[in-house]
Amino acid sequence: MTRRENNGAVATATASTGGIGFFGLLTIVLIVLKVGAFDTVVVGWSWWLVLSPLVVGFGISMLVLLFIAIIIFVKAWGEVK
Repeated sequence: MTRRENNGAVATATASTGGIGFFGLLTIVLIVLKVGAFDTVVVGWSWWLVLSPLVVGFGISMLVLLFIAIIIFVKAWGEVK
């Protein structure tokens, strides 16, 4: 969707997509299974295993950011020489 600004420039509206994501949803499912919906423990795992999808998701994000930083550094290093 576009609209005209007062100075005649065209501004585009961007839609923000977000949400809970795969790892967040998996964590919620595992917490519900750990706590139990009807006073029964379905999964007898430790809390470390139940919350591990959050750690995995964070780790993947950090690896992607590190990869991007390395690419930017290599490109900048090549321009200096």
